[in-house]
Amino acid sequence: METFASLKKDEKDLQPLLKKESRSYFNHFVAQAFDFSGLMQDLSFHISSYTKDAKRSIKQQHQSKALEWMKETEPLRKVADSFRVEVNRIINTDHVNYLPHLLERVNKAAGYFEPLIKSIHDHIRTLCNEIKGVKGAKTYHSELIDLSNLYYGQLQMIYKAQTLIKTAIDGTEFDRNTIKKPDFTESRENITPKKKLPKEKKEKKEDTKQISYQLYKDGQSIKEIAKKRSLTESTIEGHLAHFVQLGELNVLDFIGQGKLAMIEKTIHKLDTFALTPLKKELGKEFSYGELRLAVAYMISQKV
Repeated sequence: METFASLKKDEKDLQPLLKKESRSYFNHFVAQAFDFSGLMQDLSFHISSYTKDAKRSIKQQHQSKALEWMKETEPLRKVADSFRVEVNRIINTDHVNYLPHLLERVNKAAGYFEPLIKSIHDHIRTLCNEIKGVKGAKTYHSELIDLSNLYYGQLQMIYKAQTLIKTAIDGTEFDRNTIKKPDFTESRENITPKKKLPKEKKEKKEDTKQISYQLYKDGQSIKEIAKKRSLTESTIEGHLAHFVQLGELNVLDFIGQGKLAMIEKTIHKLDTFALTPLKKELGKEFSYGELRLAVAYMISQKV
């Protein structure tokens, strides 16, 4: 039987490990809050969907606005990436009481990002209101709502990081109800009215990306999957790009090493993940599908 002294020794040895795990948790949580890569990819995919004739498509008439949102968002990603490096440095210093300094920096970062995120969100919401009820714009309206939600969610994550650090400093229990909500014209919850629940419970719909992924893993080509699912090849490429970003698919299964290197070089040259300028720069030898998959890979590598 272990003696009380040996148990106390084990407890003492455990403290450095607990502190290390605590630092690792804060590092991961704050870094995730300021990770704009997912937002950038979704915005890039949204922009790549403007493929119709402007005379026949209400959506196409507003492509320039989407490009402007990308132009406004890209600088935020750069600043956020730099801040994540700073967060890692603060957390991994030897200073025992690092949390107050971390909170101070996160608060300042939140103050910087808040008005900029709100501005882009409000621009999207303005367009939502302009096309609401317009014939032929229902799907586009829903896409814009989803897009504006991404900006709301990004800021909500930053506020959550603030609350988490503060409760750790105060020694209080983390309460989600105390998290600040973005001061937008309409909150995320109010943008899309809740649908009335059907009387009979419907079966949960399977994730469409997961279906495409499984078919691909079963040996079917993108063309075959698109035909089988009555979807465009571009849509299937978007589904598979999701799993490339997660690291579950190898990008080299879709793009040759040479092409990938050229796309990577162009991304650095133009300093953008937006597909339209990349396509314009690289030309017809590169398809939007290849660009989409390459961007997903690059984002996964946190370039």
